[in-house]
Amino acid sequence: MSEPSSAMQQRPVLPQSVTPLKLVGQGTTLTGVVPSKRLGRLAELVVSIDEPVAANLEFYADESGYPVVRGNVTTLVCVVCQRCLQAMPQKVSAEVAWIIVVDEDQIKSLPKRYEPWLLDDSESDLHRIIEEELLLALPIVSYHPLDQCEGHETFSTGEMVGEVDRKPSPFDVLQELKLKS
Repeated sequence: MSEPSSAMQQRPVLPQSVTPLKLVGQGTTLTGVVPSKRLGRLAELVVSIDEPVAANLEFYADESGYPVVRGNVTTLVCVVCQRCLQAMPQKVSAEVAWIIVVDEDQIKSLPKRYEPWLLDDSESDLHRIIEEELLLALPIVSYHPLDQCEGHETFSTGEMVGEVDRKPSPFDVLQELKLKS
């Protein structure tokens, strides 16, 4: 894993445990990083996490009075190119728009422009929900650009080039019997 840049080292670490409704009441903006060592599930899905997650989150009550969190999270990971099977850097980022709820019944009546953040208790794990957003933002399949991929000449598009010699199949006899009857 590469060393974090000096700019990243200067950013404060986001608190892991937060009281979201209190932060909304105070109109707080949290800007900082989540250390890579706190992202175990993300680390399992990538080759490496090359930068701490940078996050900028604004806690406030929207025009309808709903407690919301808006912002963005971003990091740099290393994933495997599915064409050449070599490691490649991949920027992963997500725009977040969460609405804070304390009861599952509330979720049905909320505006669809927000994703629900269901609180189990007054305090919540901010690092965990940020990690979940990054997991959702990971590409399903990763590829180098064609001109940079070592495997671009060895993959198949499914198109047949030229005529293929067809080997006789043992079922050809059955086909002939079917045609005779």
